[in-house]
Amino acid sequence: MQELDNFIVANDGHIVDLDHVFAGQCVDLVDLWGLTIGAPLPAVPSAKDFAGMSIAGYTWVQNTPEGVPDPGDVVVFNTRIGGPHGHTSVFVQGDTNSFVSFDQNFPTEGAPCARVTHNYDAVEGWQHVNRSPVPTPGIFTGAVSAPEGAHVRTLPGVENPIVPQPGSNPDVVDRGIVLAFNAWTHHGPPIPDAITGQGDDRWFQTTAGHWIASAMINGNPPASMGPVPDPNP
Repeated sequence: MQELDNFIVANDGHIVDLDHVFAGQCVDLVDLWGLTIGAPLPAVPSAKDFAGMSIAGYTWVQNTPEGVPDPGDVVVFNTRIGGPHGHTSVFVQGDTNSFVSFDQNFPTEGAPCARVTHNYDAVEGWQHVNRSPVPTPGIFTGAVSAPEGAHVRTLPGVENPIVPQPGSNPDVVDRGIVLAFNAWTHHGPPIPDAITGQGDDRWFQTTAGHWIASAMINGNPPASMGPVPDPNP
């Protein structure tokens, strides 16, 4: 599945943090996968709660000795791994004995995205993707590229309040963290890009409704997505 291959290449070795509540959880990764393929997953208290759910765009499949997920399916583990919250990941390849999935926050707490080999001992089942992946309109991603991390603000502009983040330094999102965005705007003055040093006056809106300077992000909106009006003119 080309979409899955691209997803793995884009996120391998990074930490995905969509909700900015608990940094880099396994659910953040599968949530980003759902957005990427146009089949968003619902908010859940724990990874294990995806088990048995009726979700638009998916069909729940209970684990059996003969069952094997398809690439891109969302695997759901019970509390035998991952503690009281269980675990979840994106199936890549395998057979009835073992499989490789794309995981985050596993096998150790805080682990970045990586391919991990599993057996089926703790697998409750999987949410099977019902259709061919279609990217969600209006969603794009990017990784923090600034060595010192990046501030998330309430509105575009460095003068606006910083939104606290999880992690050792609540003032910034750490370098390498992958974020999802749903809009962008122009707001001057330009800020030197963390990679190229060139001035960049764009600001990206996170899916949580906050803003981060494009200059701190390695990633761009699709060509088809134009800017929204500056909410802080």
